[in-house]
Amino acid sequence: MKKRTMMKKMIAIPMIGMLTFAAAGCGAGEKPAPAPSKEVSSGETTGETEIQEYSTDKITCFAVFNVGGGVDTFGRQMTKLLKDTGIWNGTFIYENVGGASGQVGTTQIVEQYNGNPDYILPTSDNSLQVAYLNRLEDGYGFRDLSTVCRLYCEYRVYCTAPSTGITSLEDLKERASAEDIIGSTSGEGGASHIALAGLADSMGINIRCVPYGDDEDIVATLSGEAHIGCLGSNEAITYIESGDLIPLAVAAPERLNAESVKNVPTCKELGYDIEFGTSRGFAMPGDVDRQVLEYWAGLFEQLYETEEFKQYVQDAGATPAYLGPDEFREANEEQTEKSIEILEKIGFYK
Repeated sequence: MKKRTMMKKMIAIPMIGMLTFAAAGCGAGEKPAPAPSKEVSSGETTGETEIQEYSTDKITCFAVFNVGGGVDTFGRQMTKLLKDTGIWNGTFIYENVGGASGQVGTTQIVEQYNGNPDYILPTSDNSLQVAYLNRLEDGYGFRDLSTVCRLYCEYRVYCTAPSTGITSLEDLKERASAEDIIGSTSGEGGASHIALAGLADSMGINIRCVPYGDDEDIVATLSGEAHIGCLGSNEAITYIESGDLIPLAVAAPERLNAESVKNVPTCKELGYDIEFGTSRGFAMPGDVDRQVLEYWAGLFEQLYETEEFKQYVQDAGATPAYLGPDEFREANEEQTEKSIEILEKIGFYK
């Protein structure tokens, strides 16, 4: 496989307008697949292959973002649930290779581990599509990987640190009339950037969005260096429950169910027509045997039906939204096309 040189500068693009899917068609798909086989050379001169049972007692959970970020946290929690529920009793080895909005780690998977069934990637639609939305000739995404499944969608929560003295969007609006408001983002054109820009536009205020870099945007929000940040619900809830962040509003069609945010108003309730979120799932290196994909998709679909998963999703303030390998790939294709159309309309490509 021809290797590609990474771009020095990377701009992440969000999944604009992808949130309306969660209301319908998000139930479990086909029944879990039986344990798969994988093809191995039979050694016969006819070139035929024999089918051997696929089995493994360990697999590497490879996150293309740093430890503690949304993708990493999702992967560790879902794999822990697989073990806690007894659905899979093997060993997960965790590895993180962050950088360039996920492109550093994705490049490693594509160029070094193509076809290798010993790696599984927790992921999000943002990281799967970013290379195509940025029109990167040297980037990789879901078309270069094997999609396994989508499990749920996380809506975004606008948050601030207690040290800012801001406790509501009205406080933010009043503060914006007197001083420069800083919004914390992971990168120019990224999900948090667009979400904050949309909020500023709806409120009629100015928010200066600063690209702190992968996961550093959360640090800037926690420290109060930035007045406001925009986190996925699962990440946000962790910091809200610890008292490190104050929720101002949720970018969801209705209030979230999680205890710590159930009383937080939606942007729409406050008069701002904003919905924004990220769907999360798993992928594997490209060209992995189909039966291996179905095996892991089947395990995660079993998990999807458990009470433990349902409780986790509720506590995380997320929306369950299972899709199998083909459906997850198709959803990414459709959303990529729609997002590119929108980005062209707003003049992003110049």
